[in-house]
Amino acid sequence: MVMLFEILKAPFIVLIKMLLLFIQRTYVYTKNLFSCFFPFNFSTLQISEIELEKNVHRAAQVILENRVFELQQENQKKQAEQAILENRIHELQQENQKKQDEQVILENRVHEFQQENEKLIYEKAELELENAMLIAAQKALENKIATDADANLKRTVAKMIEEIKENCTEALGFERPVCKKILPMVPGTSDKGTLIALINLKKKE
Repeated sequence: MVMLFEILKAPFIVLIKMLLLFIQRTYVYTKNLFSCFFPFNFSTLQISEIELEKNVHRAAQVILENRVFELQQENQKKQAEQAILENRIHELQQENQKKQDEQVILENRVHEFQQENEKLIYEKAELELENAMLIAAQKALENKIATDADANLKRTVAKMIEEIKENCTEALGFERPVCKKILPMVPGTSDKGTLIALINLKKKE
């Protein structure tokens, strides 16, 4: 501010001096002109050049000081506005950093969910594979049981047919108690014709 004052002081004083010189010249010319037409004493209207210069200098200094004070106030106002803007920028930066941190947390959470989802998919695939293996094993076991049961059934039927051949013939009669006991136990022997066909089939074998 002092430098600004010194810079503005010199040209302003020169301007005032030029104005003062103009006033003095105008005064002298006016005085001489009026002295020609109106001969009275103008001594009371004379102004001391040094005193006027001092007054002008003081007035210029006051004006400059006022201007400097105004500039200082404007500068302080701008500094206050700049401080407010910097505080607002700092707040916005903090808010932005907070949002970035929240975004990072959300991204990490999404990544965790994705990993958990992939883990569940793998576990589901393993369970489906185990289930398919269990179904295949169950079917194999059922087929084995069916095969064993079929073999047992065939042996049982063959044994019953042998008993029928020995005890239940047309000659001996199908109404004997032993026949009535055996016949219901043999599949496909609900009537006499089927029983005879089974016996004949066994004979051919």
